Amino acid sequence: MRFNFQGTQEVYRAAKFLSDRRDGVLILSMDYIQTPFVIAISRKTAYFADSTILSGLLVDWQKRGEEIDHFFSDLATSQSREAFFREKDISYAFVTRNSLESEEYLVNIYSNEEISIYEIR
Repeated sequence: MRFNFQGTQEVYRAAKFLSDRRDGVLILSMDYIQTPFVIAISRKTAYFADSTILSGLLVDWQKRGEEIDHFFSDLATSQSREAFFREKDISYAFVTRNSLESEEYLVNIYSNEEISIYEIR
């Protein structure tokens, strides 16, 4: 089956790589929140995605959106990010390359010119 992919090859390769990893919950950087193909190709559950979809599922998307905004803001500390990962049972972070600093609890499992994927330990 072929489909029309609406992203870059780097994003496709990163999502495809993630599809072969164990199941888990995925957090996407703000650049990829509105790109459902990352979720579809990676075959992972996203903590926050398109608000239209989430509201249809009766998920409090506004609260999750605020949490994601804070997570990626300059106000978030390493400790608050780690606590967020643990509380929300997040397994992976799919982010713009170099947008997260390496931390003891983050393992960079994939990187290309555009994307970094971290696994939370």
